[in-house]
Amino acid sequence: MNVVLALIVQARANSEGLIFTEKICCAKHMRAFDLIGSHQFPVGMTNEFCTWCAEEEQALIERVRQEDWYDQITPDQTVYISGPMSGKPNYNRERFWRMEHAVKIKGCRVLSPAHHNKEMTYSEYMKLSIEMVFNCTTVIMLQGYGDSKGAMAEQALASSLGKKILYSKTL
Repeated sequence: MNVVLALIVQARANSEGLIFTEKICCAKHMRAFDLIGSHQFPVGMTNEFCTWCAEEEQALIERVRQEDWYDQITPDQTVYISGPMSGKPNYNRERFWRMEHAVKIKGCRVLSPAHHNKEMTYSEYMKLSIEMVFNCTTVIMLQGYGDSKGAMAEQALASSLGKKILYSKTL
């Protein structure tokens, strides 16, 4: 996915005159500035990551790290991430990727259906996902898993195999 980012110059006055600071901005945050009508002006484009998205991402990762179950994850584990995908924008991949990032910080190997080909059928997704559940030691259930037939099947399989199952309150 190509995202167009803009370089934002923030102008603010202090006792010494105008101060200009630069931040990288994506289209999502650019719309917010348009609504605010602030003294922030796009002055160029860049392919770097949005400053505000990076800050939001870091705050989200920090919230995941504060969850009760996070300390139960150890580097020797292989973690499977389960959650709703069907009917979600971009198959909910962003939530899966964020959890994957938070878990990889612990040094774990991560298995995730978010890496499957988008063109696969539901049956093909489930076949690969079930294989991943067999190959993991721990399953993390993302929020909304109860509304997903696939995630509920993965949870039932993991439970029957005696896998550790952890439940995210953040993602």
